[in-house]
Amino acid sequence: MRDRKRIVIVLIFAISILIALLLWQTLSPFWNGSEIVTPENLVASPESIFWGTLNLGQTVTRKVTLANIGNEPIGPLNMTASQTVGELVWDAEDLVIPAGQSLIANFTLTLSQTGEIGPFTIDIIVGY
Repeated sequence: MRDRKRIVIVLIFAISILIALLLWQTLSPFWNGSEIVTPENLVASPESIFWGTLNLGQTVTRKVTLANIGNEPIGPLNMTASQTVGELVWDAEDLVIPAGQSLIANFTLTLSQTGEIGPFTIDIIVGY
């Protein structure tokens, strides 16, 4: 009788854990973020972007401050992405940041209209 109770308790516990894991996978938001990689003397703030939970075809824009902490102008700026899940553009292409100055860049991500979107991480490389 005691062994039967233990088996029932273990089964209930195991089933509870499985249900919790399934619900967590279904309901938890994905990372869907980007790390911003910059060369020496160019600082990004924030250093990472959280895009949020997105649907196919959705567009979202995030602001990042780029600061020139050096003694020379930096530019013209350019940007590349480590992977694509859609289109990533920004409004600071070809701009020059004077020494000691900063600018606010708008990064806009538009997800593809088709396919499957799971959790993603994109490295955004800003250079000149």
